[in-house]
Amino acid sequence: MKIKHTLIAIVLGNLIVFIGALIKITHSSSSSLFLSTGLAIIIGGGLAFLYKLSTHPKVKEFLNF
Repeated sequence: MKIKHTLIAIVLGNLIVFIGALIKITHSSSSSLFLSTGLAIIIGGGLAFLYKLSTHPKVKEFLNF
């Protein structure tokens, strides 16, 4: 997985959470599923992003200033 894929996952998760919030406003029953799924995607994408960022060699050079 590349870094751009993790960012796409985070954006997609945010979109799902936004749709879930709109559904929650209308008091529909499936809003909890959208919110839970979106948050899980955001957390997974964020953890993958942090892992890819920490294993990249240029970040270690930048932090070793």
